[in-house]
Amino acid sequence: MLPFKLAICSGALLLSACATNDPTKTDVAALPTARSECVPSPLGKRALYLRGTFNTWNALENYRFSYRCNAFELVTVIAGEYAFKLGDEQWSADADFGGIDNRAGSRQQLAFQGENLIHNFTGADRIRVHVTTKVMTIDRCPTPPFGDATIYLRGSMNNWASLDDFAFKWNCDAYYLNVNLTGVQEFKLGDARWAAESSFGVAAKATETLSHAPMPLTRSDDRDGAKHISFMFNGAHTLRLALQDEKPILGVSTTYFDDPSQTLV
Repeated sequence: MLPFKLAICSGALLLSACATNDPTKTDVAALPTARSECVPSPLGKRALYLRGTFNTWNALENYRFSYRCNAFELVTVIAGEYAFKLGDEQWSADADFGGIDNRAGSRQQLAFQGENLIHNFTGADRIRVHVTTKVMTIDRCPTPPFGDATIYLRGSMNNWASLDDFAFKWNCDAYYLNVNLTGVQEFKLGDARWAAESSFGVAAKATETLSHAPMPLTRSDDRDGAKHISFMFNGAHTLRLALQDEKPILGVSTTYFDDPSQTLV
């Protein structure tokens, strides 16, 4: 059994976001330099859950941690002060994590079968636990940059409609969407109304073909307008829409975003 530590990175090959003091920033220097830095989950096929007074201590799917590379991670929407622990479905001895100082704040040293933890959740928080030192951190997530607007993948794969199966999900540092598509697809990103401030393509003077490297996008109301984007899909992928210096960036990678509420389309 491996112990846990504060997560410093996710296991994505191309689009992973590493932890810094600002959940919206990517620490490039902290990205894994080799896949050998990734290790199997110490719990094997068992899932780890956030369990507490906010969900009557149950192991519920909405509170299931994702495991990426070498860390457990959960973005959750809870508001208020609650007691909690981390555990698998059975509260197994090797997957029952509490605290040493249950009011230590946003950085906690975890212990097997430790005390109940107490935290005042802000409404949207990212919880990370890494598998080498048993340190857990809780960071407040920024609000989605496009407010309540839902951003969709709209293109040749869905007749340019705004469908729930192609809706991006805000996950603390970026918008994510898992898809399962094949062949060359043309598309844009946009909300249900194609509002200019939240609809994106590529600049008229830019190449329209998306590679596996993140691509700068332009809004529909920018001076150069926004053209369709093209990409050759070959199965399951994760799309990641983020803002870098307030400019939209789109990346695509092999699937790594774990969204329990979403089925691959």
